[in-house]
Amino acid sequence: MIYDLALHPNPLNLKTRRGLILRGKSLGEVAPLPGYSKETLDDCLKNLDVSFPSVRFANSSSELDLFDARDIEISPLLIDSFDFSGPATTYKIKVGHISLTDAISRLKKIKKEHPNLKLRIDANRKWTLMQALQFADNFTKSDFAYLEEPVNTFDELLAFSKKTSFPVAVDESLYDQPIDRILKLSSLRALVIKPTLFGGMEDIEACQKIIGDIPIVLSSSFESGMGLLSICKIASHLELTEPVGIDTYRFFKRDLLKKPLDLSKAKVPAKWMTSFSLL
Repeated sequence: MIYDLALHPNPLNLKTRRGLILRGKSLGEVAPLPGYSKETLDDCLKNLDVSFPSVRFANSSSELDLFDARDIEISPLLIDSFDFSGPATTYKIKVGHISLTDAISRLKKIKKEHPNLKLRIDANRKWTLMQALQFADNFTKSDFAYLEEPVNTFDELLAFSKKTSFPVAVDESLYDQPIDRILKLSSLRALVIKPTLFGGMEDIEACQKIIGDIPIVLSSSFESGMGLLSICKIASHLELTEPVGIDTYRFFKRDLLKKPLDLSKAKVPAKWMTSFSLL
């Protein structure tokens, strides 16, 4: 089954999201992310090559039939508006698209008004090392869960981590740096893994063996609701404790699921992962 779903305006400027649904014991979604995945959907339609991360993700999802799933907490995504009225305790805040001055000002205000929230700050590699150091001068190491990819290059990230000891997380670096170099980050707090780009459950398990106790945060690549449930299934099966990042769902005008996901309670109940159906 091939799908093509329209999207609301979003950070990646995608107009639609296309993908392929695979059937096994359960369902899996092949949806390479344009501009980020090495493979395209057309590549996958010609050959479901297991060298493609999106195919490995779909294969492992379609073979994962959970009867003992657990509820999965999610981390809402905040970009331009900052609504903390919901039940979530962990939020991801994008700051790479605004000025450094605005980022510092907004986050100081948020910290003052919501001191107990766990905040993940993502600059998407937009800052220079000098800017990142200026940011760090305005906060303490305990103010945030982590800073995700704050600087332009990995060499700068190594320097930032060494100079400040601020907790950092990697995302883009997973695809252009060897894991042994990533582990040289002295203040590495988490790996943000997007299964569509990284691979399936076996790939993530192999990564776990290498990184030890460093937390893994699973995150979406604009998958449909079915793909997001697959991410939650993997998080449940691997007993990952960090809230997942699947709030890209709000950019979909419609979905494949007969019953759309309601993420307003910042949680995906286990029953959703085992009893969903498609249109």
